[in-house]
Amino acid sequence: MHRRLRNSVAGLAMSAAAASLLLAAPAPATAAAAACAYPGWGPYDTGHSYTVSGKTSPLRYGPYAGCDTKKTLPAGTEVDIDCYYYNPSSGNLWYHVDAFASGGWYSGWIYSGNLGLVYESNQQPC
Repeated sequence: MHRRLRNSVAGLAMSAAAASLLLAAPAPATAAAAACAYPGWGPYDTGHSYTVSGKTSPLRYGPYAGCDTKKTLPAGTEVDIDCYYYNPSSGNLWYHVDAFASGGWYSGWIYSGNLGLVYESNQQPC
């Protein structure tokens, strides 16, 4: 009987520890995801550019500074422009781009201030 009681207490302690881990887990970032909503994009533009020299540039999941960074692009990375988008809350110009960095292709949003001169663009909105 004593062993059963000890096993029950140990089982309860483990259950309580597991429950506390579940309660301590962060909630899904639905508010952040909603804040990074944007209209659909497409490969409407044929332009390209390079990230500015002397600094890295964040490639983001959405066209807002508060959106998570998908990849940090090194200075001088060439990007292919798909389209542009003006952030309505700030009026900032963002580009949806494709970039090759660290051995792979990445698609995402980059703030226009992180790009140099845009070449051969037909200025297509997203």
